Amino acid sequence: MRNATTKTAGHQFDATSKRVAAVMFDALKREQYDTLADLVDVVKGQCSALRIPWTNDAITDALRLVGAYRKLGGVLGNTPWRVGSGCPKHPGPTPADPSRAEAAALARELGVDIRTMPTTSDRDHEARVRAQAAAFRAAEAAKPQKRRSLQERLVEIFSEFAR
Repeated sequence: MRNATTKTAGHQFDATSKRVAAVMFDALKREQYDTLADLVDVVKGQCSALRIPWTNDAITDALRLVGAYRKLGGVLGNTPWRVGSGCPKHPGPTPADPSRAEAAALARELGVDIRTMPTTSDRDHEARVRAQAAAFRAAEAAKPQKRRSLQERLVEIFSEFAR
């Protein structure tokens, strides 16, 4: 009896992964997909229809197995799609984000109350942090801090137990 695992480039594939890979090969023969996610969705659907128990690990193994024999870049037209590169799902570049003033005007027009954080410069922030640190240091310096020796502390602790 043959072993149920196949070894490719140091990785072993189980029987389920090989079945999923066969479905993936078949799907690639029949159609070209825009994205790898589209291919995986079709493979999952076909595996469910064929009652092949798939897992995410089996899908990943199948992608490795198929990728060892076939360039998966061909699935995507040799290069991955980029937004605005002519992909049918993303026909062109998206418009630029509105400026802060345009967004505020739109919010007022829609009657939406948007609270924003006040903008400050780094110098203002640094000055506030320095002033805060100086205030903390002054408060610590104002506290009376007479350090007692360890022996004095131990005597105090044990005198409480003696009572």
